[in-house]
Amino acid sequence: MKIAILGTRGIPANYGGFETFAEEVSVRLVQAGHQVTVYGRKAAYPAKKRQQFFKGVRTVYLPAIRKRELETLSHTFLSFWHMVFRNRPHAVVLCNIANGYIIPLLRLCRTKVLVNVDGMEWQRRKWSRLGRAFYRMCVNLTVLFARHDLVADSRAIAGFYKDKFRCDPLYISYGAPVISAADFPQAECVLQPLGVEPKGYILQVTRMVPENNTLCLVEAFRKSKTEKKLLLVGGDAYDTEYIRAIRNAAAADDRIRLPGPIYDKRVVNTLLANAFAYFHGNEVGGTNPALLQALGAGAVVLAVDTIYNREVVTDLGFYFSANAAAVAEQLERILDLDKPARKQLGERARQRIARDYNWDDVARSYAQAIQQRVERL
Repeated sequence: MKIAILGTRGIPANYGGFETFAEEVSVRLVQAGHQVTVYGRKAAYPAKKRQQFFKGVRTVYLPAIRKRELETLSHTFLSFWHMVFRNRPHAVVLCNIANGYIIPLLRLCRTKVLVNVDGMEWQRRKWSRLGRAFYRMCVNLTVLFARHDLVADSRAIAGFYKDKFRCDPLYISYGAPVISAADFPQAECVLQPLGVEPKGYILQVTRMVPENNTLCLVEAFRKSKTEKKLLLVGGDAYDTEYIRAIRNAAAADDRIRLPGPIYDKRVVNTLLANAFAYFHGNEVGGTNPALLQALGAGAVVLAVDTIYNREVVTDLGFYFSANAAAVAEQLERILDLDKPARKQLGERARQRIARDYNWDDVARSYAQAIQQRVERL
């Protein structure tokens, strides 16, 4: 089959969950014999880093309007027209419910579509009132034109659509590798430049936006007496007031490290495998790939208490409500854990990821779902 993936910043993944999904699934679909094109944004990939193919996946980079409210929409619109005149796939995997406005055009072109709805995007605090209203409109459009072609990466998200819209999304999770510190014998080469030691730091890898609670973690950590470091990997595509507040708070404590975004998978996996604990503050959305990666690395997880995070973490971690006092309390509990308890949690976490969150299974499920739609009259 010829398949196109629209609605991400592109591959190789260098931003967030959708990009990780696009890379992991597209490469496996190509390995299974399909032709896959992933559309990406020029601004996310400087000209010298663009490549026509990535591990057999065709990549197309197009411009977008560099404004938070318009970037995704404008890029997907251009991707659609490029696809119509230059590509003509049998099916499209459309990422992000905000791109639901394009589904009627896909239907007119008789192109099969599968929509990864992600999470409750309209609940993100970064959006204006108008932006949230637009997202809710896109949800209604998506359900109207693709109610039988929705995919949810979380059972809780699937349940929301079933209760709210009387439709039944297909559940296909995300995936993650299973790793341990033993897989990275040269870890000091990664850790030393960042000023941390094995099991000597608490890690967060995330986009630093308000609903991911990085500032909340920083404020709680500054109140602790631990000698461990706090390593915050990530940033945002825009220089926001929230990012500046994190930098200012971190500058007042020499235990806090802000290396910025890191996209090298081996480096990120090394950091995960050697972390004392992992902080997951994402309030909005379904299953988060970074959370799965942390569990696959056997990290002790401290997660914000949401139905989506409990679905993934179950009894394998600790939970907090989104305020600094609650984070500080749970942080102390984790710091007091002895080595056998941490090891037991880590082994159970790895077993869960290997059993329930495997990228090979995810890709096969998408291939099967696409095939069914291509063959459907």
